[in-house]
Amino acid sequence: MKNGITIPSLWGGLFIFLITIVPGINLVNCACGAGIAGGGVFAVYMYHRSNGRNMKINAGTGMVIGLFSGVIGAVLNFGFAMVIMRFFNVVSYNFSLNSFDTQWSDWHRYIDPIVISRFAPFIVFAVSLVFHILLASVGGLIGASIFGQGNNQKKYSSIDKPHDHDSDGIVVEKDSHY
Repeated sequence: MKNGITIPSLWGGLFIFLITIVPGINLVNCACGAGIAGGGVFAVYMYHRSNGRNMKINAGTGMVIGLFSGVIGAVLNFGFAMVIMRFFNVVSYNFSLNSFDTQWSDWHRYIDPIVISRFAPFIVFAVSLVFHILLASVGGLIGASIFGQGNNQKKYSSIDKPHDHDSDGIVVEKDSHY
């Protein structure tokens, strides 16, 4: 490995984050998490691009790049969701206290919002992390199969055919007409 996987994984995680939060574009994830898997493919592409196009990327490297991209994407999504939830939780809590009738005004005494607000986001994060890791790792495998071939294979044109050599190293043309 010439360059590490950190920067490509960050790019892949940012791709996952953006494809998850932008309205309209986030509908791509309705197709079996294609946006998250696309982040793994994008991370492998960035790794391929940063290390030169002749480098061969095996499936294990692609999977690890996708895995790290999934973790970064899940952490970014969690952080963004916590900010949004904190804002809307305060707004909705204040709205609900002001809008209910007097008989329903003490509903918050029966449900402990502290317990719910402390554990629910972390449970959601754990589930999200598992799905991000799985889907981005699959994307990394797909990216390794697309970009990981390298250009190490010798290609022959119709003019440059392989030739046989005699014992002195002289090129001997094969006669195809017998």
